[in-house]
Amino acid sequence: MTQPHRDGTRVAVVNALRGLAALWVCWYHAVGLIQPAPSALTTLGSYGFMGVQVFFVVSGFVIPYALHRAHYQLPQYPRFLAKRLLRLHPPYLAVVATIALSLWIGRLTSLNAATFTWPQLLAHLAYLTPFLHQIGRAHV
Repeated sequence: MTQPHRDGTRVAVVNALRGLAALWVCWYHAVGLIQPAPSALTTLGSYGFMGVQVFFVVSGFVIPYALHRAHYQLPQYPRFLAKRLLRLHPPYLAVVATIALSLWIGRLTSLNAATFTWPQLLAHLAYLTPFLHQIGRAHV
């Protein structure tokens, strides 16, 4: 159960939306691993990519709400941005490192035909994959 902040400003539905979106994305990826997947799972799971959009919508609410609640002014924005990066960047780096390690182990053991290049890894680390199009995607 979500505990409210001291001032009672936590919006409980936000955590529920995040949880549902995460499960939806996991379902989307899990359906791809099940071969052959039952058609009902495939049909429902095929829309799981939309969980990412739900995250964007939730973030579009959470970030301005957090700024408003903390009474941030424009001169304080660099501090807010630094706090967000310190919160979000370590898990992102852990995921990129885990994927790179798993792909590398897969190549060494011939368990996986996926390949990646150093430019792809650097594009991910610099958050540049949307701007560099295909360079940031591993090839399976």
